[in-house]
Amino acid sequence: MRYFIHDGKSQGGPFTPEELREAGLKADYHVWRDGMRAWVKASELEELAHLLAPVPPPFPPEHDEPLPPPPPEAPAAENPLPEPEVFAATDTPPMPQDRDSVQEAFRLSPRAKIFLAAGIFTVFVLIVVFILWKRNQEVHQKLTTTQQQAAQVQEEKEVVEERQAAAEEQLIEVQQQEQQKQAVEAADVKAKFDLRNNWESYIEAEIDLKTPLPLGGFSDIRVAVHNKTAFPLDLVSVEVTYLTANNYVFKTETVTMDNITAGGIGYGYAPDSQRGSYLRAHISKITARAFNFCYDDFAVTGHSDDPYRCTD
Repeated sequence: MRYFIHDGKSQGGPFTPEELREAGLKADYHVWRDGMRAWVKASELEELAHLLAPVPPPFPPEHDEPLPPPPPEAPAAENPLPEPEVFAATDTPPMPQDRDSVQEAFRLSPRAKIFLAAGIFTVFVLIVVFILWKRNQEVHQKLTTTQQQAAQVQEEKEVVEERQAAAEEQLIEVQQQEQQKQAVEAADVKAKFDLRNNWESYIEAEIDLKTPLPLGGFSDIRVAVHNKTAFPLDLVSVEVTYLTANNYVFKTETVTMDNITAGGIGYGYAPDSQRGSYLRAHISKITARAFNFCYDDFAVTGHSDDPYRCTD
């Protein structure tokens, strides 16, 4: 541990404790070492008490006893007190002043007090403003986050609504298509029903060609079936009746034709006859699966309200 000393005029050091003894340390010298906040008198440091010679108390004036002999003077140190070194203000603290003078130095004027109070108030206001600004930023951030979440929820809601609307439109379209399909089917069913029960207006048979024989009768008898429907006819049987001049039926022949196209004409040939003055063609049977039509002169099929509808 090294010490600086000040005798009131000049400063010296640093010294070790032994060097302080040699330097003639006195109780009223001021001392400072590393770790101390200010200079103190050497007599106030217990760690230096053993280096100081004891000082007797003042002799009371009311006693008449003789004074004790003065203590022997200490031998002169072999090494005289070196010339104190002068250190820069940055190396050692300034020499302490009297307590009153120190207090006087730190006593503020009224104007300084006003400035100090204004500065403290300004700092306080700035701190409050900063806290309020910080809280406002936090609130704004929370509000922004909430708004973003709300916007995201709204977007998701709109997407769901759009998908739901698209699904509803698609369902409506499917329902409309189904209704149209049912309407078409119903119209088709009705059209076929009307066609089956009014077939004579659409299917006709006739003798379109014949060659009369000199002694009576006919040859090259051709039967034509006209299909005015929009469906093909699978099979058509035509009864050809041979009649005499007095409308006597002397024979009947059956001519069968198949695969008569929609809107087309089917042809068949009846046998020649040596007798007969007239020929008559009559349709006796028709089968058309395209519109579920089964007609037979000799059998009743279907239902009471739709007698020509195929049952199998």
